[in-house]
Amino acid sequence: MVIEISMKGVEEALRKLSPELYRKVLIDYLNASAELVASLSSEHAPRRTGKLSSSIRASRKGELLFEVASEAPYSIYLEKGVSPFTLNRPVMIDNIGWRFIKTHLGIKPIGFISRALAIWRQASNKLFQQILEEANPD
Repeated sequence: MVIEISMKGVEEALRKLSPELYRKVLIDYLNASAELVASLSSEHAPRRTGKLSSSIRASRKGELLFEVASEAPYSIYLEKGVSPFTLNRPVMIDNIGWRFIKTHLGIKPIGFISRALAIWRQASNKLFQQILEEANPD
């Protein structure tokens, strides 16, 4: 999932900055945004063992590229859900044992990342203004 950031009304404020300060504001904003999305995703993630929520992290991948990722391989299935599907095999079920399952009922989408992104979108302008004021208090 890729998100492009586009903000209206900040161009004039950014034009007043030196190139160095401009770059610092962008990097600080992208870093703060990635950290916020990671934190919110972790908060909204379902908790059975805690593995999913503790595996969500933000990292810097390039000069102006930040990533929020989960190391849990099943995170996409919980985010987007899974349609019912034919299984026709025995499956180990926690605290129950082996059971033959003909059709898996699927998984309802939880949307913990989508909710985090929605909250970030609402806070993004305020976050940007805060970073801009910290970098350039004039």
